[in-house]
Amino acid sequence: MIKELLLLIWIFIIDYPRKHRLLDIHPETKYFPIGKTKERMWAGYVIHRGEFEQWYDNRVRWLHLNIHLAQARTHHVTWIGWYLDYFFETLIGALYLSSWKGGSLTNRYEVEALSNEDDMYYLSNYNSESIKRYRIPLSQRKELWESVGKDKTKLKELIKSI
Repeated sequence: MIKELLLLIWIFIIDYPRKHRLLDIHPETKYFPIGKTKERMWAGYVIHRGEFEQWYDNRVRWLHLNIHLAQARTHHVTWIGWYLDYFFETLIGALYLSSWKGGSLTNRYEVEALSNEDDMYYLSNYNSESIKRYRIPLSQRKELWESVGKDKTKLKELIKSI
């Protein structure tokens, strides 16, 4: 576990977003990621638990993670900057909405990824202006989160219809 953690920290520090055109695959890990999903994007790599083929066929998830990579490549020089920006936007939303899940799902990075994860051509036209239209003011984030009954599936449907 210590060896895996040190490797992930090492990748986080020495790697930078512009190095990656698409996500690379990191070998299977025994301890990470921690959570319900079996894969995570970490500093330009997909770190997965289990067989890679089990989730690779899920093109929606693959595109979602690559949209996050495009966001990091376009708007940040380092991975630390991207993860901090993502964390603070989620934290501010979570405090305002009184829900960590709501803060996470309504931040601009997730809204962009959720609304375009079905469009296989989205990344081919990605530029620095793409994310600006997905910034939602806090008051509207609260209305949006409450209008879907605090349900992720309904939120995804509503975001894609806008």
